[in-house]
Amino acid sequence: LINETHGTIAATGGVMAVDTGSVALANHGAMLAQGGTLIVQSTIDNTGGGSIAASDQGIVAGVVLLDGGTLRGGSVATDPADPASALLVTANGGTLDGTAGAVTLAAHSQATVVAGQTLTLAGSIDAAGTISVLGNGYYGEVGELGIAGTVALSGGGTVVLADGSGAGTTA
Repeated sequence: LINETHGTIAATGGVMAVDTGSVALANHGAMLAQGGTLIVQSTIDNTGGGSIAASDQGIVAGVVLLDGGTLRGGSVATDPADPASALLVTANGGTLDGTAGAVTLAAHSQATVVAGQTLTLAGSIDAAGTISVLGNGYYGEVGELGIAGTVALSGGGTVVLADGSGAGTTA
């Protein structure tokens, strides 16, 4: 499956799951979660200039949800005006793969990993936004940021390790 340069695949106001099995979706255009949820369960190859974005649509936040999926290369952006608009991960984990071209987390964008979840980074990650890894100190659960091989983290963004439970411990 190929999303051409000016093509758009959008989850608008609902839920759309992308699962192409073992074959990567080649995204040269835009894949959007506009007031909806884009669930990624396979590999989306953005190295040809593709982008993934989550944005508000009225009162509903857009969410890109990695459910065992991989974003390879390209850019990821979330709505800076809405902290609920984010790149999230399920218990099946997810990967930002910058081995074939950098993955860029746009300025003011948010990627969040909570207790019981793992976001794996590989290759070159240009993070101008925030990657938050939130454990749960009350229950002793960790959120994990995995490193696959050599990872170059650049972009001046922030990696936050925190206790999401409010119990006062770190992730």
